Amino acid sequence: MSGLRPDWLSTPLQFIKGVGPRRASDLGRVGLETVEDFLLRFPMRYEDRARLTPVAKLRPATTATVVAEVLSCGLRSTRRPGFRLFELIVKDGTGPVRAVFPNPNGVLLPGMYVRAQLTQAIDEQALLLPQQAVSRDARGEATTLVVGPDDKVELRSITVEPASDQWRVVAGLHAGERGIVQGQVKAKIDAPVKPVVVKLDSPTHG
Repeated sequence: MSGLRPDWLSTPLQFIKGVGPRRASDLGRVGLETVEDFLLRFPMRYEDRARLTPVAKLRPATTATVVAEVLSCGLRSTRRPGFRLFELIVKDGTGPVRAVFPNPNGVLLPGMYVRAQLTQAIDEQALLLPQQAVSRDARGEATTLVVGPDDKVELRSITVEPASDQWRVVAGLHAGERGIVQGQVKAKIDAPVKPVVVKLDSPTHG
């Protein structure tokens, strides 16, 4: 980035090799007009689909990637006239799981091996944290800042797993404890704070 000239950042995308006026017009509909707009367009979230999860370790309220053999599949009728769902049963070395989703073109067939991203059933008691509330230490372990009983900042080691665009807390944090989800940069360990309850777009239990 340091080698880019400021005037280059303001270059309209249509003049970038491989873009052109037509594609630039499509990008403009989502607010991308210049090179700078494009470079500052960050993903809403990160999904690590290279990390595989055995079927036996699937957990509610999480999104996981599994590689499994299709044992059976077919259309299933519903109470809604003319509306049918595609249902299949897949199995890996740890066990089977049933999945229901569209397959209008008949791509999935028995005997095939597939890589699927599955969102499991919802756990109403799940303890969730927004992505910005979880950091990683030098060893790559998940941590979060909490407000202790004495209203002082504590650094807590936790175990988490992906849950859509949030983190599901598996261990290290309990319902009722107060997590810091905003202003982490200014928060200092052991420093007193005056916590304020905030409303998140995606509710966080606890």
